[in-house]
Amino acid sequence: MKQIIVYVASDGSRFDDPVKCDEYEVQCRLISNAVAPLGVERRIDSGEFFQHTREACMAAKVALVGVFQAIYPTWDLKDCRPEDVHPLGVVGRVISDGNHNALNRAWNRLGCINWELFREYGQPYFANHPSEATREVK
Repeated sequence: MKQIIVYVASDGSRFDDPVKCDEYEVQCRLISNAVAPLGVERRIDSGEFFQHTREACMAAKVALVGVFQAIYPTWDLKDCRPEDVHPLGVVGRVISDGNHNALNRAWNRLGCINWELFREYGQPYFANHPSEATREVK
């Protein structure tokens, strides 16, 4: 039998190296700070939305793009302003494939926002079909 030591981050992510786990925890705090303008995650059911301000949404997106660039420095977004990055575009694909649970969860939250109305929905479908979600959550 062989003993295996596993380090578990606060979000349940597992590491075999304590240094990598600590680095991940630091990244989790950066991610949490980045999405702070959106407030706490709410339960948003089908047909419901939460209204944000443009400023809060843009602040969260710009900050999260900055965290993305820090975690994935080889992905240079020099030709694109952070404000113009679409959550369902290539950055989202890189994050999804990157196996970074905290960043993926935060980025998915941005994907549930309609970027014209600045409404957050429970799933990206309603962000793309806002007329189908009419009940505002307070």
